[in-house]
Amino acid sequence: MKFLVILLALWFLLVTPSAAHADPITALVTAISAAVGSLGAIGQFIFGLALKIGVGLLQKAMQKDPEPVGVSGQIDVGGDNPISFIVGTYATTGQLEYGGTWGKAGKTPNAYFTRVFSLGDIPVKALVGLIVNGEKCTIDFDETKYGNWGYPVTDFADDGDNAL
Repeated sequence: MKFLVILLALWFLLVTPSAAHADPITALVTAISAAVGSLGAIGQFIFGLALKIGVGLLQKAMQKDPEPVGVSGQIDVGGDNPISFIVGTYATTGQLEYGGTWGKAGKTPNAYFTRVFSLGDIPVKALVGLIVNGEKCTIDFDETKYGNWGYPVTDFADDGDNAL
């Protein structure tokens, strides 16, 4: 019987509810809020302002650098590209719509390599210029001997034939 009494006393001692001391954050927050509360209105304003500035600087330090804006040197390829058009004067690499060989020159099959680029998805009235390999080129919009193949770029004329 004595053993049972000791066992019950030990049991009640162990299961008696008590405060958990595993949470130091709550005590820290309570201490900080009590200290700020004792500062008064001006002290609370200064503390709040310093806290906001500190959080802002921390966010600025942690954010990634923005990607540079400007002309992309990459050609968009594929059928799932978003609709695009240019407003104003701006350079673009365009979107590759087709690239392939065709035709015959003498005994050479697939003698011509053609790439078709779209520069925008809405009709435009003018093209300001064309830059190929870093050099400004001239398009001869008056030349019609190529029919619906397009207009020649005079800077790439090869013995009277258009090479671009």
